[in-house]
This record gives sequence, structure tokens and C-alpha cells, in this order.
Amino acid sequence: MDAEDLDTDVNDSADEAEDNEEQEDYSDDDDMSWKVRRSSIKCLGEVIKTRPEMSTMVYGQLAPVIIGRFKEREENVKLDVFSTFVDLLKQTGQVTRRNPDSKSLASLRELVPKVVAGVTKQLKEKSVKTRSGAFALLRELVVVLPGALTDHIASLVSGIQFSLGDKNSHSNLKIEALIFLRLLLHSHPADPFYPHVKILAPPVFKAARDPYYRISAEALRVCSELVKVLRPASPSEGSKGFDSKPFAKELFDATMEKLKIQDIDQEVKESAITCMGLVVANFGDELGGELNVVLKMLVDRLSNEITRLTAVKAFETIAASPLHIDLSPVLPDVVKDLASFLRKANRQLKQSSLSTLGVIVKNYGNDKKAVELFDTVLQELAPLISDADLHLSNLALMLSANMIQASASSTAPAVGAQIVPKALDLLRSTLLQGQALESLLSLFGALVQSNNKNLGFDFLLQKLMAVAESKDVNKSVLLNSAKAVAALVNASPADVRNKTVGNFISNIDAQSSDASKHLALYCLGEIGRKTDLSAQAQLQTSILACFDSSNEEIRQAASFALGNIAVGSLEKYLPQILEEIKKNPKIKYLLMHSLREIIVRQSASQEGVVALKKYQDTVLPLLFENCESAEEGTRNVVAECLGKLSLVSPQQLVPALVQRIESSSAFTRATVVTSLKFSVVDRSSEVDTLLVPEMPKFLNLLNDKDLNVRKNTLLSMNYAAHNKPILIRDSLPSTLPLVFAESKLKVSFSR
Repeated sequence: MDAEDLDTDVNDSADEAEDNEEQEDYSDDDDMSWKVRRSSIKCLGEVIKTRPEMSTMVYGQLAPVIIGRFKEREENVKLDVFSTFVDLLKQTGQVTRRNPDSKSLASLRELVPKVVAGVTKQLKEKSVKTRSGAFALLRELVVVLPGALTDHIASLVSGIQFSLGDKNSHSNLKIEALIFLRLLLHSHPADPFYPHVKILAPPVFKAARDPYYRISAEALRVCSELVKVLRPASPSEGSKGFDSKPFAKELFDATMEKLKIQDIDQEVKESAITCMGLVVANFGDELGGELNVVLKMLVDRLSNEITRLTAVKAFETIAASPLHIDLSPVLPDVVKDLASFLRKANRQLKQSSLSTLGVIVKNYGNDKKAVELFDTVLQELAPLISDADLHLSNLALMLSANMIQASASSTAPAVGAQIVPKALDLLRSTLLQGQALESLLSLFGALVQSNNKNLGFDFLLQKLMAVAESKDVNKSVLLNSAKAVAALVNASPADVRNKTVGNFISNIDAQSSDASKHLALYCLGEIGRKTDLSAQAQLQTSILACFDSSNEEIRQAASFALGNIAVGSLEKYLPQILEEIKKNPKIKYLLMHSLREIIVRQSASQEGVVALKKYQDTVLPLLFENCESAEEGTRNVVAECLGKLSLVSPQQLVPALVQRIESSSAFTRATVVTSLKFSVVDRSSEVDTLLVPEMPKFLNLLNDKDLNVRKNTLLSMNYAAHNKPILIRDSLPSTLPLVFAESKLKVSFSR
């Protein structure tokens, strides 16, 4: 019978004994009080699990009482006390995720010293169940509140050592202790552990050699965390006076012992490979001749299908090491294997291989042996670039761009032959977006900067324009093509950029076709967003002339272009756009769209927010004035602008919006309440703090006599419920009756 079977038998026997104990008939001589206490703690546990809104009361009244019962004399009751406190910790984590501003974490932090004091005593108990329950509680504590035990490490060390070093300790208890120690090392800074490494390390290394696979695997995971403590990536003051060499040698020996064994459990194999990768990455400069032995052993693990994925991740860790480990003896074999993995059906393996190749190219791209294999890698990358899997496409395109930057002269021709055709096909896809699009733009920018004769600016621009000018091109494809053109132009020298911009300006004159104007306007907008085009004297005049076009798509593209070139040169174009809005009511709607482009783009970055605040006092009155516009489209644009501006300057905007709730104009009330939709989708905590106390005033517009105001209020409430329920939660008792009232059919509105 192996250790696992023995554990199962012991647990089954204990459970059976407990069931028999509960099924026994009560007698007058029994001490019944422990059963009352057990029922009470179970009842409290259900309250905690089902009533998260009572967390403040629980921490104020119940938590100290539960902690006080850690000293319970009856073991079954004590385990239920631990379990109930674990439920409280889990509930605290869930409440905090839903509401980051919850005070539950602060309340828990105040109780940590009492929790540690109560649990520490239990770690010295003879009972295996008690100690296991205590470790489970501490484990959940460090998950919910990382770093909480920084000041209490010393008081916990003896309990950990006792459970790991005791010959009579149950295997499950050792596993619980190791899991807690791993999480403790992972979630806390290294400095508090240095005085205790001499005590903690030996039993961990001994556990790593344990014949029972579960103990050995978990101990190796602890060793992986211990590596980062012994030699952290960012050395601290505490680490400078700490001699890690003796422990590093023991750690290496314990890990190597398991790494050498072929016929061992899969869990132990993977843990040993991961740990050895970290050892090499952190202590590779001290391994001497053993380094090459370990690297070749890890290469062998790459050829084994069972350990392949773990070995790939280990090499990524090693390649990313700040020690710049000498991989020259194995680098060709590693790159070849990683390239061959890109043909495998296993998506996770392909993803990890691409990520590892990216790190190798970044840190070892100048190695001649690696560069010679770039062509082989590129051949395997090409099939991965498609809209069938945009994430793999993103990694493949990013890797291609990194290869060009690492060795443009030898890589660019292969990229032109293998990657560029696939990239152009991907550009034609209506699914292209997000990181895959950004990587594709980076690739084109890297190609231009490589100065390769066969992949020059003119050649690439011609290919991109062919995609954009193809028949029946989708609008999303047209926009993506314009972004790719902008990536080429912005990566080019100033003379090439100015010439290209001049050509696009010429294309939007009256003699050009609508298709050419459409594309040129989008390209100018994308270029102008990243580059200051204020030196182009005719640019604004030419774009404004397109506002009079009979083609709606041309007018929209012109609005887009004007807003985006203003982002690149705010001081010149924004005042002019605001002036045009006041003077030209006929094109006000288009100009408002341009203003919306400016506000949305600027609010996306901290620099943009600072620049936009300078014009806030001019923009706000204009927006509030247009809240009363008769055109619904204009009001919707104004609402989005106000919502985004509330994220830029919530202290000014939120009170201004609240003030206009009582406006006599139904249009203004509807626009103001609609602006909330564009505020709640952002994760800004500052605007949330200001909105929460004011939300009842906004939601009270469900009583408004105007149907459009009530409709927009319901829409905004729906947005808040899905994105930030905390904003409306406290208002629900008074708001829900209004919502239910709106759900009834009103005869006056029915046919």
C-alpha cells in the first residue's frame, strides 16, 4: 500500500468515526454544549456566505468572536471555526473584487495580529487535523491579503518547521504546510525571510527528496519560490548582507536529483524542470561546469512530448535572466526545437514557443548561431498569421518585427518573402483588431526602418494602397489600411513624410474620385494623430471643403480627419474647431464629431488629459449650450463628450452635470443623464466617489414627465448595472419601484 492509499484510508476512517459519533443516541450524561457551539458556528458560516452586504457588521461584531474560539477544546468544533473564518476570508475577497472601495480589507488587516496569535498556538498542537485546518486558514489569508504576514514571519516559522520536520507528521499535513509556505514566499517581500532561511530551507530540501510524489512536487514548487528569495531580481538592502551560496548549492543538488530521474511521476518532473529553470536563471553565473550539463538535460526534456511544454517555459525563464546566461552550446538546438513546435496542434505549446522565441530574439538576437536560424523560424511563423487565431497572429507578427530589429540585413528579405504576403492577407480581414493590429503596424514600421532596398517605403505603400483601394472594401479594412499607411509614414524620414502628406492633401481636392478622397482623409487623420501637421498650410482648408460633399462617407471621413490632426497639434486646431462650431451651424454636427475625436483620444492618456484641461473652460460652455440642440445626433455626441470629460476632470464636471438635472429643457436633462453611460464604462475610482452620492438625483429622472428623459435614464441605469453596480446599489430601494412602474403598459401610449 502506497502513501496515497494510506492517506485515503486514514481519512475515510476518520470520516466514518465522525459519522458514527454523530449518529449515536444522545444520553443524559453526554456533554451537549459542544454540539450547540458547532451548530452556532455553522449557522454563522451560512450567514457569512449568503449575506456579503453584512461584511461591515461581521468584522465589527462576529470576526473577533470567531477568532476567540480558535482555542476551542473540541476538535470538530475547532475545525468548523477555522472553516467559518476561511469562508469569511473568501467572501472578503469576492466583495473586494466587486467593490474595490470596500472597507473589508482594512478591517481584516486590523485583525491580522489577533488571527496570527490565535493560529500560531494551533500550529503546535498534536492533532494533525487541527494543524491542517490552521494552515488552510493562513493560506486563504495570504491569498486575500498578500503581504499581511510580513511582520509575523518569525512567529510562524516554528510551526512550519514543526510540521515539516516531525517524523510522525501525516503526509497531508506536510503538503498543507508546503502549500502555505509557497504562498507565503510568493506573496511577501524577501527581506523578512532572510533570518529564517537556515531553519526553513533544510526541511524543504528534505521534502523535495521525499519518495511520495505529492510531497516532493510541492516541495520543489516551494524551492522555486525560495530561489527568488535567495537571489531576487531586484536586490534589496536586506539581500546585500545575506550569503545565499550555501543554500543555492543544496537547492541545486535537491532539484538535480529529481531532474535526473526518468521514471518518476509527471508532477515531480514538471516541478523539477520549472525549479531548475529558475535556478539557472538566478544562479547560472555560479554553476560553473554544471551549467552546460543542466542545459543539455533541459534540451533533452524538450524532445520528450510529456515534458516539452514545461521545458519551453523553463528556457523562456533562462533566456530572460538579467545574468545573460551563456546559451551558445544549446542555442541552435533550442531554436530548432521551438520552431518545430510551431507546427504542432497543441495551441498552448505554440503560444509558449512563440513567447520563448521572442525572449531569445530580444536577448540573443546578435548571436550568429541564432541569426542563422531566423529563416527557419520565419517559415514556421507564416502559417500562423491569419484571422483564425488573432492571438497567435499577434505573437508571430511581434516576433517577426523583433527579428528585423535584431538583424535587419539578414532577416528582412525572408520577412518580405514569407511574412509580408500573410500580413497583407490579414489586413484584408474584417476581424483584425486589438493587439494583432498593433503588432502588424509595428512590423510595417520596422520594415521601413530596416532600409532594405526590396522592402522600401514606396514598395510597401503601394501594397497597402492596393489593399485599401480594392473593390467593395469594408470600412474597418479601410481604417486598418489607413493605420498601416500612417505607421509607414511616421517611421519614415521627414522629407518622405512631408511629400506623402502633400500627396494625400492633393487627393482630397475637387477633381479626385470619392474613393481616393475617402482613403486620403483617413490616412491624413491617422498620420496627424501621431505627427504634428500644423506646418501644412492648406490641410485644414482642404478638409473643411469636404464637409460640403454630397457623399455622406466623405463628410464623416473629413470629420474624423479634422479631429485626429487636432490631436497631433492641439494648440493650433482645437481653438479653430471651437470657433467653427459657433460660426457654422450647418456643419455643427460634423464639427462636434471632430471635437468628440479629440476628447476621446486625449482622455486615453495622462499627457492628453493634461493638455485637454487647458481648454476645458472653453469647451464646457459650448457643450452645455448644445445640450439643447434639436438634432438628436448632436445631443448624443455632446453626451459622449461630457461623459469622457467627466473622467478628465470629475471635480468640475460631476457637480455641473448634477446642476443641469433640474434644467427646464427636457433635451438638456436627457443629454446629461445619457452622459453617465460614457462615465461608468471607465474604471476611474475618483469619478465613482463623486457619482455615488449623486446617483439618486440622476435616477429620480425616472419620474420625469418627458418620455425621452425616462428612456435615457433607464439606459444609463442599465449600463451602470452591468459595469459598475456599486453606483446604483444603495439607490435600488427607491429606484426599483420606479423601474417597475415603467414596465407597465400605459394606455395613453398604446394604439
